[in-house]
Amino acid sequence: MPVTLLGTIADNQVNFTTVAWISRVNLKPPVLAVAISKKHYAPEGIRQTRTFSVNIPIEDLLTQTDYCGIAPGRNIDKSKVFDVFFWGA
Repeated sequence: MPVTLLGTIADNQVNFTTVAWISRVNLKPPVLAVAISKKHYAPEGIRQTRTFSVNIPIEDLLTQTDYCGIAPGRNIDKSKVFDVFFWGA
């Protein structure tokens, strides 16, 4: 599987998590299946905004990607991990 980052906004805060399982399940309409444990912060953001991003990071971002997989989003602000701009919810 490719290393994948899932981006969400939870409680008006940018959050990223590393996802180990993602798969295309349909072409038309395009549908992805993403496996995320309910105990993580990302599902909460998806429920709040009904949206998320799927990102395939380049090798140069391996350290940041690994960090996003081990650092808990509920307790750590991951908005500065990558150079992204957040417009607000």
